[in-house]
Amino acid sequence: MSREVKERFIRIADKYDFMNHFLSMDADREWRHDAAKEAMLPKRSFVVLDSATGTGDLAFAVRDLALLKGKRVRLIGTDFVAQMLEIAKKKAREAGIEDIDFRLSDSLRTGFKSGSVDVVTTGFSLRNFDDVDKFLVESYRILKKGGRLVILEMAMPDDRVERMKFNVYSYFIRLASLFSDRAYSWLVESIKEFDKHALVVNTRRAGFKGVRMRSLRSGVAYLLTAEK
Repeated sequence: MSREVKERFIRIADKYDFMNHFLSMDADREWRHDAAKEAMLPKRSFVVLDSATGTGDLAFAVRDLALLKGKRVRLIGTDFVAQMLEIAKKKAREAGIEDIDFRLSDSLRTGFKSGSVDVVTTGFSLRNFDDVDKFLVESYRILKKGGRLVILEMAMPDDRVERMKFNVYSYFIRLASLFSDRAYSWLVESIKEFDKHALVVNTRRAGFKGVRMRSLRSGVAYLLTAEK
């Protein structure tokens, strides 16, 4: 991942959780729960890698649901920004959570063995990757045969009315960015620019099958799932 992306997240690490909740009007918690449900495999024991885990919220959601369903999940959360991981580790300590292995690692070059992971999840990360195709190829490599990819992301809604709502909302976010950190504006810009339909095509091209995409509440968030 590039130095530019790393520096951007170093700068916003302490604001990241607030921005996710604020920009989504707190719907991101529900979206992560939806993603966690997709990460639950039929078998009782499996390994989940939450790639680009950031401050760990998707990893925590997967853990909570796995416990609720009686699953024995080995959960690893990786990120290439140490400052984000430190926040994730602090949140885990404060909650008394000791069974998530948070590690420093690049999502495009994970260092994991081929066929060593049952599920790869990632949330709100692809818009920031230097090379999304490289992430897809790397995820395919480290997944076991029959393994699952779960991507939670944001992009412009397909529905015309929802697009209009988001455009109005983004106007106020841009105004807010004039008086605070430009990261607010950048997050909105990245949502508008991301091509979720191209992601479906590229996921298939990386070798995945059963690629499915569905919109979540508000239309701006979506889930993509695929199998190796």
